Amino acid sequence: MKKMSKGIVYLMCVLFWTQISPVMALENPGTMEVKEIYVNYQLLESVEQAYINQQHQVMTPLNSVMEALGKTVGYDPASGQVTIQGDRNIPEVVFYPDGTTTLDGTLYQGEGFTTILNQRTYLPLQWLVDFYGYQVYCEEVTRSVYINTGYTMKPEDFKGFRRMENLPKPTFVSHAGGTVKEITHTNSKQAIEDSLKRGNYFVELDFLFTTDQQVVLGHNWGLMSHLMELTDFPVSHETFMKSSLADGLTQMDLADLAALMEKEERLFVITDAKAGNLQLLSLIAQEYPTLKHRFIPQVYDEKEYETAVGLGYKHIIYSLYQAYRTDSQVLDFVTRYNPYAVTMATERVKNGLAKKLKMAGVYTYTHTINTEEELVLYQKMGVDGVYSATLPVILSEEVTGTSFVEHQRVEE
Repeated sequence: MKKMSKGIVYLMCVLFWTQISPVMALENPGTMEVKEIYVNYQLLESVEQAYINQQHQVMTPLNSVMEALGKTVGYDPASGQVTIQGDRNIPEVVFYPDGTTTLDGTLYQGEGFTTILNQRTYLPLQWLVDFYGYQVYCEEVTRSVYINTGYTMKPEDFKGFRRMENLPKPTFVSHAGGTVKEITHTNSKQAIEDSLKRGNYFVELDFLFTTDQQVVLGHNWGLMSHLMELTDFPVSHETFMKSSLADGLTQMDLADLAALMEKEERLFVITDAKAGNLQLLSLIAQEYPTLKHRFIPQVYDEKEYETAVGLGYKHIIYSLYQAYRTDSQVLDFVTRYNPYAVTMATERVKNGLAKKLKMAGVYTYTHTINTEEELVLYQKMGVDGVYSATLPVILSEEVTGTSFVEHQRVEE
C-alpha cells in the first residue's frame, strides 16, 4: 500500500496514530475533554466538543475545524462520502464509508481516518499534521489546542515548551544569524531580528573570545576583520564593540544577545564556538540560567556532550565538522547519548550517513544549503533540516503569505 508523504512539521503534543473505522460509534468517547480550539490564534466560538479518546488521539470535529481553516466540508447521504474542498474547486480529500480515503486523487486503502460519533464526523489532529503540514500545539494545562497553517508562532506558545522534554525541531536554521541587507555571516542584531520577522526562531550563532576573554558574536576573526575593517585581530572587547560593522549593522556581545533573548521569547540559539566551547557553555549556564533552556549547544565529542549535560542543557546537537568520526562511531554516539540532532557536512549526507541516522530515528541537519533545489535534493538523501543564511529569505520572497511547510513536503 502506498504511504502518505509526511510534512516536516512541529508536533508539540503526543498524538498516537491508530486505525479507527470511519463508521465506528464510540460507547465511551474519551477520557478528557478539550476545552478550547484556536485556529491561527482565533478561538473557535462555536465548536462541537473535541476530546481525547482512549487511544490518546486528540479528536476534533471535522466541520468546525476545516471550515475555520478555509475548507468546505461536504456530505453525500446517498453514497456516505465526506469531502473536503479547498481553493481549487475540486475535492482534496474524500472519505468513503468502507474506510478508504482519496487524498489529492491517490487512493489509500483501509486507513480509517475518521470516526462518527453522535452523527458528527471527527478527525485526529495527527491527520492535519500529516496531510496538510499544519502546525499543532497542545497546551496540556489548559487543555487548549492550537492549529496554525503558517510557520509562525507567538511568544506565549513557547511557554509550554519549558515544561516539556521534547523541543520541536525546525527545518530551517538561520546560519550565522541569517541574511540582512544581502550580507551573510554577520551574526548581527539586525540579522537575528530579520530572521524572527520571517518566522525563523531557531538561529545558529558563532561565538568568539576576545583578547580579554569576553564573549562576542562573530563567524571567525578573519571574516570579522573584513566586516569591521580591523587592522589586527583578535581584539579586545572594547575595541570590538567600538568598531563599526558593515552597512551600519550592530555587533553584539553575549550580554547583548541575552538582552535580545529576554525581549524576544521566540528566539532559540544554536551555539557554534570555534574555540573554548565548554568555557562558553559554562559561562552561559552561570550568567544566564533563566535563558539556558533556549540555548541549544553544538558539541563536537563525547566529553563535551557529557559536560553540557552536566551543566543542565537539555537539547544538544552533535556536530561533526570539527572532528571526523566514522559512520559506526556516529551511530554508536547517538545510541549512547540520544542527542537532539546531528549536524553534518553535505559530503557525509552524500555518503549515506543521514539515511542511516534516519533509520535510527535521529533528526539530522546539513550545512550550508542556499537553494531550494539543494533542499529537496538533500531531503531525498535523508536529511531533515538545513542550516542556511539565504534559503529562508528566498522562500519568504517567492511565496509571500505561504507557509514554509509547503516547501517541506518531499515525496518519498
